[in-house]
Amino acid sequence: MSKRAAEEIQEGDNFINQQLLIRAEPSKILYCIISTKRASNVGFMNAKLREGGVAINDIVWIVGIGEFELYNSNCENGEKVVEGGDLTPSRNKALTIAIDNDYDFCVQLSDDLMWSMLLKLDPPLLENYLIADSREWEPLRNGAVIKNKKDLRKGERCANDLAKKTGVYVSLGAAARLATALLKKAKALAQEKKKNVYPRLAGAYVNGNTGTAAISTPLSSECFIVGDFIVIDTTAEPRFDEEMFLKEDYDFTCQHLYTYGCALRINKLICDFKHYTNQGGAVDVRGGNTKGTLNEKEQYNINMLLHKWPGVFQIKRKKPNEVDMKWQNRSIELGGTKNVERPPKPIIDFLQPPAKKRKTR
Repeated sequence: MSKRAAEEIQEGDNFINQQLLIRAEPSKILYCIISTKRASNVGFMNAKLREGGVAINDIVWIVGIGEFELYNSNCENGEKVVEGGDLTPSRNKALTIAIDNDYDFCVQLSDDLMWSMLLKLDPPLLENYLIADSREWEPLRNGAVIKNKKDLRKGERCANDLAKKTGVYVSLGAAARLATALLKKAKALAQEKKKNVYPRLAGAYVNGNTGTAAISTPLSSECFIVGDFIVIDTTAEPRFDEEMFLKEDYDFTCQHLYTYGCALRINKLICDFKHYTNQGGAVDVRGGNTKGTLNEKEQYNINMLLHKWPGVFQIKRKKPNEVDMKWQNRSIELGGTKNVERPPKPIIDFLQPPAKKRKTR
């Protein structure tokens, strides 16, 4: 890392730390990197965590079966490596380790971070945090409302300019501490009002587009929490569905929304990770880059979402391997208002070996 990049990250971390020192007690956080077939990323990710003040003892790599020695040989400073198996069992393994070792929160990360950024608000996020239940969020937009929606180019310039003015790079450690502080404040405010509706799951903005993040409300309560950076309260009940091996973060978000009434997405926190073309991880699970093609593994997991959460998901017309999530469209069965029939549960048939053809004489 260059000296200038390190100074920029330190500036962002200092901004976060100033808020936390005043308003939040420190939490015990376990950082789990979920990884397979990417042992070459170990050194980079470990350095990213340590630069944010994360202790070596609080870092665990959850890897595929048979990958312990390869990953362990790359952990030169003694970071722990545990074989978890496939994606969802690995995520559940991370939660189990955090709970068994009395951590307050489990942070789960992808192994291919590019950068992380916070868009600063005035007043800061912790002061704006007024949640008492899933419908009581302060609708601040930091002065970035684009009135002329027809003028898309003007809107994009406005959004991008705002991101440049307010954005500071931050470390993963500082980002996680901010998320845990917001979760704890949500709990405290809910308890003050004698309510039990508060989030136990938090995450960053849904993608790396700083412009759209800049014109979003600071916090969202019913939006998708992408699995590349998630912060989980270890007292929470939901677990990752091990019948799914892709799009498990959509299902996990819905579990939290159904169980607790809300989940916290910090729209001013952006963590950008590589996707689709980065070999290893979910790319290998789905069978490579699936853009533009119908993928049977993606379709199975999409159909699982449609079965488990009727009304919530719509398949994108031009991207059939992707979905849009709208929790407010959930069925009456899930506590919503939509009269939607639950589709049947999909069957995994693509994992079965093809039937042998009988020889004909």
